[in-house]
Amino acid sequence: MNRIRIALVPLAAAALLVAAGCGGSSTSSSSGGTNLPGDAIATVAGKPVTRAELDELLDVTRSSYKQQKRDFPKAGTPEYTALQQQAAAYLVTQEEYEQEAKRLGIEVRNAQIEKAIDDLVKQRFGGDRKKFDSFLKTNGYTLEQFRVGERRQLIQEGLRKAIVKDVAVTDAEVKAYYEKNKKSLYTTAEQRRVRHILVALNKEGRGVSEKNVGDTTVDFAKSKALADKLYRQLENGADFVELVKRYSQDPGSKDKGGEYTDVKGTFVPEFEKFAFSAKTRQISKPIKSQFGYHLIQALGPVQPGKTKTFAQVRQEIRSTLLEQKQTEALRAWAEALATRYKGKVRYAAGFEPPAPTTTSSGTTTNG
Repeated sequence: MNRIRIALVPLAAAALLVAAGCGGSSTSSSSGGTNLPGDAIATVAGKPVTRAELDELLDVTRSSYKQQKRDFPKAGTPEYTALQQQAAAYLVTQEEYEQEAKRLGIEVRNAQIEKAIDDLVKQRFGGDRKKFDSFLKTNGYTLEQFRVGERRQLIQEGLRKAIVKDVAVTDAEVKAYYEKNKKSLYTTAEQRRVRHILVALNKEGRGVSEKNVGDTTVDFAKSKALADKLYRQLENGADFVELVKRYSQDPGSKDKGGEYTDVKGTFVPEFEKFAFSAKTRQISKPIKSQFGYHLIQALGPVQPGKTKTFAQVRQEIRSTLLEQKQTEALRAWAEALATRYKGKVRYAAGFEPPAPTTTSSGTTTNG
């Protein structure tokens, strides 16, 4: 995990966190600046989020913009207002996380923060604290700002562990998933290495690329005549690869001497009928498909399809299902969080998130 990136979370990521519904504040808030403490930009269940916290986050964001060589929005512009609103919503979400952590008995001590930073210095800077300090200075961050970011990350990690600690996957669920998806996910079809020349000419005698079939009409008579000519040349010992370079209209294999692996079921039936029945090194007579005429040579034996055994994929499936269940648990928790704080979040005038709008497609956005 890149703790540097996490601890110095850029505001763009913070805005995405809020928009993704990881906190309830962005859609269940109200404005009432006259009832807020003088230095508060918002309150969460009565707990203030201060202007100083907002300024600190905007300072971090300004440093991030500078590092990315981007112009930070000027105060008073719509861009600055939007950024400020996103920052306020992010801080409200963080306060919700703080309160939820306290409710669940999750505590982050200063010693944990310092240990996390010490571990980071060892892992990323070879234990050299001066290099870490230099990194912070280069990126325009103070050590205290980094500690704040680290604390927020540790709280989120603590919440996540608490939310998913009872999530489990049974052996029966793993087995059922395997049986349901054995054919589609764990079985590979027959394969064969082949090469081919695609002959496709239009009425003017010019080549028609396979990717343009449908846009340009293939003249099958002209194409067949050329394909017959090339087949005779191949019978008389002509170099297959040279003919590919000169005549093939298949853009996907032309630069590879016409070669590719045919995975059964992925190409047109006319082509595969020969590809999987021919003797090795056998060359087909011209075979017609919707794309033109094919001259095909089988380059090796057919590789039989294989199905992975349950034992081979058991752990992979368990991990997949566990991740799915954990994601669902986190989503359900986020929805419950929004409900719990509905009506408990208040913003000072000018800091509230934009009201949700409905697009022409019916999708609701937050501006």
